[in-house]
Amino acid sequence: MATTSATTRASTQTTLQSPLPAATLLRRLAALLYDGLLLFGVIFTGTVVLLPFTNGHAIEPGNPAYQAYLLGLVGLFYGWCWTHGGQTLGMKAWHIRVQTVQGHMLSWEQAGLRLLCALLSWLPLGLGFYGHYSTVIKNLA
Repeated sequence: MATTSATTRASTQTTLQSPLPAATLLRRLAALLYDGLLLFGVIFTGTVVLLPFTNGHAIEPGNPAYQAYLLGLVGLFYGWCWTHGGQTLGMKAWHIRVQTVQGHMLSWEQAGLRLLCALLSWLPLGLGFYGHYSTVIKNLA
């Protein structure tokens, strides 16, 4: 039974076409900037959708339900983009794509794990990026 479901899942995954070269830190940060601008619009629109439920009043700062809602919007944005083509708009502009080692698009579980790891790498002032690129710098020396 487990073999059948694994076979079905593997056959339904889409293999992406041509591989792209590994992205540099500058290209990743540029794509992140583009996506940040787009996310501003997504979060703004998501907040406007809530206004009828608050009778047009502002949502209190630090409201945990609102913060969870915004985090959900961000998760849906990245999850949908990564599972449907492997690219956000910023990633498309800078020719960056996320895919599995086998060249398949990410599943929702993989996209969620990627987002969680991305959030954790930003927590200690972006040290997750430093850890990744410090090994690259050591290899160049």
